[in-house]
Amino acid sequence: MLLYFSLETPLKLCTIVVACAIGVVGLLNTTLAHAQKPFKRAEFRLLTMQDENQSIPPDALMQGKAQADLLRWAPGKVINGASSPLEPGGAGITSAAWQALGPGNVGGRIRAVAIHPNDPNRIFIGAASGGIWYTTNAGQTWTPVGDQLASLAISSIVYDPSNPDTMYAGTGEIFGYSANLASPTSGATGAGVLKSTNGGLTWVRLASTNPLTDANWQFVNRMAIHPSNPNRLFAVAAVLGYGASLGGVFVSTTGGNSWTKLTNYPSSFPLYQATDLKINPVNAQNVVASGYGVGGARVAVSLDGGTTWSASAMPTISTQGGRIELAFASDGTLF
Repeated sequence: MLLYFSLETPLKLCTIVVACAIGVVGLLNTTLAHAQKPFKRAEFRLLTMQDENQSIPPDALMQGKAQADLLRWAPGKVINGASSPLEPGGAGITSAAWQALGPGNVGGRIRAVAIHPNDPNRIFIGAASGGIWYTTNAGQTWTPVGDQLASLAISSIVYDPSNPDTMYAGTGEIFGYSANLASPTSGATGAGVLKSTNGGLTWVRLASTNPLTDANWQFVNRMAIHPSNPNRLFAVAAVLGYGASLGGVFVSTTGGNSWTKLTNYPSSFPLYQATDLKINPVNAQNVVASGYGVGGARVAVSLDGGTTWSASAMPTISTQGGRIELAFASDGTLF
C-alpha cells in the first residue's frame, strides 16, 4: 500500500512519501518464537527519524520544530516574539483543520509531577515523550502546553518556591533505553533545560544547556531548586554508554545561565549516570544524589550543599540496569 501526501507552501514543495509493505507469509506455520520480534519497534522508530542522508542529526527535533513553526505561521501571527516571515497567505495550518483519530487507549510514562506551591489544584506533569500537561482542577481535566517545545521528553519539573511563575523542566528520557544504554527502544534524547517565566504556559531552552554545544545535557533526569535561594539550581544529567566522562551533577548559582559540574564524589559513585537528586527541606545543606552504572546503583551524600560528597551507608544495588529514586518527607526523613 502506498500513501502520497503533498503540501505546497510559499517556501517550497514538500512531498512526504510513506510506503508500507505488508506481507503475511506462512501464518499457520509461524511459531511464537518467530512471531515475537521485540526489537522491530525500535528499528522502525529509528527509521522514521532518519533524514535524507540516512542519519539522525542531533538537532533533528529543533529543525523539525523550526519547520513546523513556519508551516503554522499565518500572516501577522507572532511566535516566540517574532512576526511571520512568510508572504501574505502563509501556510495557515491550524488545529481546527485536523481531527484526532487515535489511538486513545495507549498509556504512557509520567516522569515528572509538580504541584503549585500555593494552589494544590494546579498541577504540571511531564510525559516521557508526550510533553508538558497541566490541570487547574486537581486532575479532573488536563491541557497540553503544546507540542512545540524544544523536546517532548520531560523527566523533571520544578517550581521556584519564591516565585511560582518561574519553572524549570529537564528534558530527555534515558530509562527507555536497553540495559547497556546502547540500543534505544522507547527512550528519547532531550534538548537540555527548559525555563518558563509565566507559570508554565510557554517555555524556552536555556542556552547554557544546548546538547549541540555541550553533550552533557542529552538527558536531564532530575532537577532541584534551593528552597530559599532560587538562583541555586541542581541538574542531574546522564549520557549514553557506561564509563563515559560526560553527565553527572551540575549546579548553577545564576538561575540556569551558567553551570558548574560537581566532581568531588566518592570514587565508587557513577556520576556519569546520575539519576536523582534531592535537597533536604529542613536543612538545605543536606543533599543526596543517586546514580547507576557498571557494578550497580549507589547513593552519595553531601552535608555542605553539594560541595563535597561521601558514599552513603545504603548498600549498593548490584543490578547493572537498576536505579534509585529518592524523596524527603517534610520532616527531613529520607526515603
